[in-house]
Amino acid sequence: MKKSTGTFNPNDFDSITTIAEIAPQFKELYAIDFKKISLEKTLLPLNYEIISSDYIDFEFSSIEEYFALEVDKV
Repeated sequence: MKKSTGTFNPNDFDSITTIAEIAPQFKELYAIDFKKISLEKTLLPLNYEIISSDYIDFEFSSIEEYFALEVDKV
């Protein structure tokens, strides 16, 4: 049996996805005021969660202002 030459790195399978990438799939996000409605709670039913540590709920009103944040599929 042949031995593996490297070690398994689970991070090799991770890909970074931002809100800018997923927002076009969910046009309804553009009509929501996120100073009144939680972006985090809005994304969960869409099977995404915010993983960026700098996310602050209710900080901005438009989805475009959150475009740089990273999300993960749940």
